[in-house]
Amino acid sequence: INMPVYNIELERTELKEIIAAESTTKQRLGRLGRTQPGEFDALYNYAPGI
Repeated sequence: INMPVYNIELERTELKEIIAAESTTKQRLGRLGRTQPGEFDALYNYAPGI
């Protein structure tokens, strides 16, 4: 997911792509439609052997 992260060197907030926990994706799914219309597509990448 994209999360806002403050960059001290540039003195601004940037969006960074990070790995999200399953609970975070469920929270975003629960928020869907409450703030504005939209769709949620959770894409998972599983590494073999984990």
